[in-house]
Amino acid sequence: MRTQMLWGDASGVFSTSGATLIPEVPGYGIITDLDASDLDGDGARDLVINRTGDPSGPGWYRGYHLQLMRQAGRRAFVDITSERLRQHEDPQAGSANWIRIWDVDDDGDPDIVADDETHTHLFWTNDGTGGFGRGGLIPRTLPRTKGVRTQCRTHRFRSTILA
Repeated sequence: MRTQMLWGDASGVFSTSGATLIPEVPGYGIITDLDASDLDGDGARDLVINRTGDPSGPGWYRGYHLQLMRQAGRRAFVDITSERLRQHEDPQAGSANWIRIWDVDDDGDPDIVADDETHTHLFWTNDGTGGFGRGGLIPRTLPRTKGVRTQCRTHRFRSTILA
């Protein structure tokens, strides 16, 4: 079954009618997290989806695959992963549990952070137009407390990060 994003109304009711279908990624059928933010400066919230392996790929909860979805209209998204997100997959790595949108390099645009219980904290830096390159690991000098979520306000956007 394809992954669907269900949309709710003000009463908290969700329905499959009008659901947004998320494109499949062969071998990475498990979605562990997603985050939404305006990544390319067009005013629309885009999606970053965090996937991990399934039995048809690297195995249960092995590896990661980040999927970048640009908002193309009301409740419509286009997969732009291959064009805009470099080094977005590693079948040999452990799975990453969370995705965070956070300005890691303090340049005013949102970057992508993937982290897990071992505090791997991989990140991808935004070039300012919604294109991302692998930045490496977040320096250990940043304050972190395992399992505690904190609010972070940086520049033009607000995001919840694992601190």
